[in-house]
Amino acid sequence: MKVLVHLLLISVALCDIPIDPPCTNGNLEFNPPPFQDDLHIIYPDNSNKGAPTLFPNNYQCNIKVNVPPGMWATLNIILNTSNSTGSATAPVIVTDSLGRSENVFSASNEPFYFLGTGGSVKLNTGMSNVSFVLDMSWSAFPYVFSPTNLTLQVSDTTPPAIALCNNSFPYLVQAQSRVSALIIPPFSVSNVYQLRGVVFFDGLNWNRTYIGNAKQAFEKGRLLNSEGNFLTVMFLSPLDCSDANILLQEVENTDPVLGFQGVTCSYEKNTECQGVLETTSYPSAMMTYFLEDHYSETVKSITGNGTLDVYIGGIRADKKNLIASYKAGQTDLLLPQAFKGYSRTYVLNGNNTKASIVFSWTASDLIQHPIGSKGFITSNHYTEKPRTQWADSRIEAPKYSAFSFTIRSADITNSTTMEIMIFGNPYGITFNQT
Repeated sequence: MKVLVHLLLISVALCDIPIDPPCTNGNLEFNPPPFQDDLHIIYPDNSNKGAPTLFPNNYQCNIKVNVPPGMWATLNIILNTSNSTGSATAPVIVTDSLGRSENVFSASNEPFYFLGTGGSVKLNTGMSNVSFVLDMSWSAFPYVFSPTNLTLQVSDTTPPAIALCNNSFPYLVQAQSRVSALIIPPFSVSNVYQLRGVVFFDGLNWNRTYIGNAKQAFEKGRLLNSEGNFLTVMFLSPLDCSDANILLQEVENTDPVLGFQGVTCSYEKNTECQGVLETTSYPSAMMTYFLEDHYSETVKSITGNGTLDVYIGGIRADKKNLIASYKAGQTDLLLPQAFKGYSRTYVLNGNNTKASIVFSWTASDLIQHPIGSKGFITSNHYTEKPRTQWADSRIEAPKYSAFSFTIRSADITNSTTMEIMIFGNPYGITFNQT
């Protein structure tokens, strides 16, 4: 009998027992500690070195985190539940000073940031066996603001880009009208959370109005616009090296477009990516970007309805860099088509239209086309600011076959040369120049 009792006590000791942390009237409030050398608090305070604590079911607490002027708070959350996606109600809801909320179903030491006056974390365990810990720390903005300066012009065709790879320096962007920022997300969805650490201020420095973070801007599917002609971009934590970028344009050029999304792809061979655009009464658009001269973006299909305009670079109101227009669903002899340049903008026009664009990034212009195809060849920075440019393309037919091609027009400068080389089998080649 003594042995049985002893074993029972051991088994109970090894089980996770829910704790019931105090939460007066369902509310808690945290301020930074008074000692500047250790602005750090963990909730619940009995967590074992920041390990998550098992909470009782139906536990509710609204945790308010205050942020003094000149500071920001970093909240690292660990959240484990027995039902991470099956419930419609998130066990944790994080709301920032702008009133923007994010539902959290699970998190592995995931960072959130509060600016302005702070924010709140609402914990509601329901019946999901929630283990949770909140690690809070406060940091001060630098006393001296020394940004990298970027200047925009309405005449720009190539949007300046801020790479988010291991970047920690602030940027101050100045426009002739207002600044428009578009987020190109990382290709891996698991890295999107890092965009929370890229924050924007409407003005000359971090002491101006906070207007949101890069994750919010990306998920909203809209451009983030300044009210004046200055926008400050800051990094609260260096991002892991990724393909994420911020593209910057003048609002005067982007203003006609309502929905605007950044779309990324992968350099991996045979990877196909897709962008879906929808309109009501205003155009919608998507942009792609990669900083690589030897790759092309090959559009393979455009399905749906409406007219799709393609720009090399960003949008310009005068459409100087418009390179092609397609009627969705009527592109059999026009696609595939390779587009060069660092960035491209696809704008869908029409009322109540929807189009799907399938594309890939390739290092070769050798693409299979149906007989009778029409298309064009462009230099690597066509319509962009003067720089060294080049273009090449290949047309290949099956062995012992013949084909013809016609050059309808050529937009070239006086110093440009074009060379056509014919390769064939050892039985001779016929080339008619007429």
